[in-house]
Amino acid sequence: MLRAQGEDLTPEEQQAQVRNLSKMIDQGTTPDAVNFAQFEPVMDAGGRIAALRFVFPPYQVGPYSDGTQTVDVPASVLLPYVAAGYRELFAHP
Repeated sequence: MLRAQGEDLTPEEQQAQVRNLSKMIDQGTTPDAVNFAQFEPVMDAGGRIAALRFVFPPYQVGPYSDGTQTVDVPASVLLPYVAAGYRELFAHP
């Protein structure tokens, strides 16, 4: 959303752009498994999962010109939701 700042836009145009970008993010991250189906593990030096990197293709959370967006969710945030049998795969704080 910082892109709306610094461009040659009026304050009204900046506000409209921020609203549009916020709407895209909200729609692309609704709590639906399909919105988070693309992810990859981020491994630590010991070979454990330190985070999951969720990958959002163009148009899901922003315009095509912004390209693919990612967000890393650390293992410490994920562990409470991971089944006991899989926790050993994750790095522990």
